[in-house]
Amino acid sequence: MSTTNYIELHRKTKGIVLYDGPCKLCNDAVYFLLKRDAQAYFLFGSLQSKVAQNFLKEKGFDTSKTDSLVFVTATDIWMRSNAVLHVCAALKGAWSWFGIFHYIPESVRDSLYNFIAKNRYRWFGKSDSCPSPNPLFKERFIDF
Repeated sequence: MSTTNYIELHRKTKGIVLYDGPCKLCNDAVYFLLKRDAQAYFLFGSLQSKVAQNFLKEKGFDTSKTDSLVFVTATDIWMRSNAVLHVCAALKGAWSWFGIFHYIPESVRDSLYNFIAKNRYRWFGKSDSCPSPNPLFKERFIDF
């Protein structure tokens, strides 16, 4: 099965979060989601993985410029602040209230997102490689 088919198969029933693997902020966000995703809706994969790279290339994304959060659902592919808001909405409960930020223009939201993304390594740190997931959650990662 090709890597793109793998993601296509899973995106029909799961939301897939593609994140910057070496980014400590991103890894903390993944574990935050794992703890709050009681229905195991989310699957995760690092943007640096072959699976994610091939999928994004086949969908027409320039992978050399794709370093933001990507949220893949059955019908859409969301990036940057839109990805964050859609992930929060998928969590249900109080997190779905973040949907109110959709009323802020995307250009404003993405400016804030880009500012944080630009400084994330300096503020939160960076690993030399993507850390392996906790064995309890290994089946939730598409590239390990």
